[in-house]
Amino acid sequence: MKKFKKTISLFLCILVFFFTFPVNAETVSSSYADLSPYISSSHPRLYVSSFEGLKEKYLSDSVTAEWYNALIAQADNLVNSVAAGENLDYELLDDETHKITRRTINSQEALERFYCLAFAAAVEDSRVYADRLWAEAELAANLSTWNPFHWLEVSEMTHALAIAYDWCYKFWNDNQKEILENAIKTKGLDVATREYEGNPRSHTWVYGMDGSQIGTNWTVVCNTGMLFGSLAVSEIYPELCNTMINNAIRSMKAGLNEWSADGSYLESLMYWNYATRNLIMAVDGFENAIGGDFSALPAIEEPFLYDFSLAPGISNTPEFFICGMGNDGMFDYGDTVQDSIHSSPAMMWIGERFGNRAYIDYHINAVNTYGTRGENLALNLLWYSPKSDGASLPTDKLFANDFSALRSSWDSNGIYAALKGGTNGRPHQHYDIGTFVVDAFGTRFVKTLGASNYNWTDSKENYYLKRPEGSNTIVVNPDECIGQSASGTAEFETMYSGTSSSYAILDMTDAYNKRTTVIGDEGVAEVVEPTDVTSAKRGIKLFRDKSRVMLQDEIRTSKESDIYWFLHTDAEISITGSGKTAVLRVGSKALYLNIICNEDVHFEIMNASPLASSPNPDDQPVSYGSKLAILAEDVTNLDLAVEMVPVVQSVPSFTSHYTPLSEWHPENDITIIDTDVTLYGTVKDGTTVTMAVKSPNGNLCAIGQKDANSDGEYTFDFALPAKYENGVYTVYVNGSVLVTFEMTGAPEAKLSVGEPVFSCGDILKSGKVDTKVYIVNTGDIAAEVACFVALKRDGELIALKCVTENSSPRQPHYVRTYFDVPEDYEDCEINVFVWKIDYNTKNPPIIKKYVFDSSGGRYE
Repeated sequence: MKKFKKTISLFLCILVFFFTFPVNAETVSSSYADLSPYISSSHPRLYVSSFEGLKEKYLSDSVTAEWYNALIAQADNLVNSVAAGENLDYELLDDETHKITRRTINSQEALERFYCLAFAAAVEDSRVYADRLWAEAELAANLSTWNPFHWLEVSEMTHALAIAYDWCYKFWNDNQKEILENAIKTKGLDVATREYEGNPRSHTWVYGMDGSQIGTNWTVVCNTGMLFGSLAVSEIYPELCNTMINNAIRSMKAGLNEWSADGSYLESLMYWNYATRNLIMAVDGFENAIGGDFSALPAIEEPFLYDFSLAPGISNTPEFFICGMGNDGMFDYGDTVQDSIHSSPAMMWIGERFGNRAYIDYHINAVNTYGTRGENLALNLLWYSPKSDGASLPTDKLFANDFSALRSSWDSNGIYAALKGGTNGRPHQHYDIGTFVVDAFGTRFVKTLGASNYNWTDSKENYYLKRPEGSNTIVVNPDECIGQSASGTAEFETMYSGTSSSYAILDMTDAYNKRTTVIGDEGVAEVVEPTDVTSAKRGIKLFRDKSRVMLQDEIRTSKESDIYWFLHTDAEISITGSGKTAVLRVGSKALYLNIICNEDVHFEIMNASPLASSPNPDDQPVSYGSKLAILAEDVTNLDLAVEMVPVVQSVPSFTSHYTPLSEWHPENDITIIDTDVTLYGTVKDGTTVTMAVKSPNGNLCAIGQKDANSDGEYTFDFALPAKYENGVYTVYVNGSVLVTFEMTGAPEAKLSVGEPVFSCGDILKSGKVDTKVYIVNTGDIAAEVACFVALKRDGELIALKCVTENSSPRQPHYVRTYFDVPEDYEDCEINVFVWKIDYNTKNPPIIKKYVFDSSGGRYE
């Protein structure tokens, strides 16, 4: 263990001094690379270069056969259910108010229909589907506008017509082509040109929110539409389209900031799907249109702007959604609807691209369980990769900018508990720091209220659903103000994941130690004032045999205060005994709750509606049902724990006691990293602890003795023999069996490194080197791999970049990095090093070496 920690420290130091991967957005450049020569001269070019043979391919696989037949059935339904143009209304806005008044078929629905019909027409080589598609495409092309007052619709209509034009190009006559080309140009690209070049720009999708250079889902979706429109008609309007493609790839940069390095996405889970799907659409559509080789394109400021999937967080972002999906729908904090989506086809593309089969398996299982429709079906077929049925996902996961998720297992009947941190005030977020959900037996016992209403007439901060009182969190001294700071942030202090327990602790103080008074409806102003809260922390724990959940709060105030604890549910609520116990029932399933507190408090049932001191706009529901509440009055120190035990047709015994969050630690648990094992535990009698570990065949393989601390807690570190046996190991403490754990596979993830691939040429000439290193983990356990790319002159290190990759057993991976070559790069030497992150290797082997000269970037 000490060796591992030492290596991690060394690694972090290297990162601090040498490793950068900037994602800072810039103003759209006025100088453009000439991309026209690289774009395919034939159609189709978006995603695919030919549809020939795809039908036979899809029907030969049982999974894709089912998906393909479902897509054809949807296309048949569109052909048969509505005559061409009848009862279709694509008009999207009122000419006087510029507000949307008619949405019989909106732009997102149009995009779904166009993908479905165009794909069916192209793969089936069927004019029946093409004619039905033309009826809708002509109707959309002849609209007076695609509503630039709501830019998503301009983007999605441009995107839809680009797909119709490109995929069904062979079906259109010259007049039809001209109609589509003109519509894409005049209603899409020309209008977008004014936005890219406007000063000041009128829409935040171009450059980010309020000049912050941090985009939104609009940044990704709108630029994807402009990119597709430009790629589709690039040979018709070459100069315009080249400018637009350059603008789109640079503008997209602000949108990439929405993903964090751990894969989390800033706008909640539902908008993760919308943005991630469009991002991968842009990458795949663009890549195929230029022949599948981004490295051949002229160099630009940030190399990953061509291949957006290389931006930090994209390779592992499916885990954000997967871990946010409970056993009864999504963790629907912010503007997320619990059962709106279950997966995204982008997971398959990312899983295939970055070698993580678990994402592919998860998506295929989700589609086969819940189905899909529209463009998702076409994308599922285009991005399909077979299941492996062997890849694993973590049961517990922390996303530092969003939430922590804990689960007892991936069994749908297990327990799922998630706790939200993050930042208030971001798009599609509510003032709900500290909210949580609990699923058990496939049922959501503790729920959140989901998405806001886009048609609200009052200031959104005044609506119950957006406020802390409408979430499963804490309200202190309620009044007309929001209840949490509009810009408050909560950070997770720690998260632990073990074999028998797991927990996360969230510091919510910043969200509560200042309050925000909201003034006005449009252009909301804030008056931030200090509150009486000096500290607010919340912990959630899935513990012992992972059969129960503990939610614990520690609130400190500067004066006597009233503190509310809220829990929303659709279950039938009953309160028993002295009010310390409550039961949530759904049929024969139940969640029992028990209060452990330093104050005399009890459960009560309340309407899920505004408190008397809160705003109450006329256009919100009278009530959202019922909620469970606890009120602690006139307190300055509240230590409140609620134990939750799911059962079926029985009554549990409550066994937990209150332990301060500062003393939460792994309880009789084990963590394993390769052959290094750490044992945590407590003893009741005596302070001396003797530990012994026996192998599967009964041999003694580790022993130790030490004194526990005053609370009876102890920690042992030990390592298994270099060639350990596969099987179940038994740990004895003071002569009794404490815990068992299983070890399988080779004791060490050994790495074999394939031939690195260098993209030099024009990229080198313009002062940049693009390095790919392919890695295969030939062991049977996962390993974290670091790829160091060093630039040396006369043995002196003058540049260093590092990329890490979590490698799955026996799976290929690649890591990729970029760096600048100094202008005077004569006689520079490029070395590539690869080693496991926990190898304390001072002189790693040189995998590949190139020597450059100054006469034009040649290498040998």
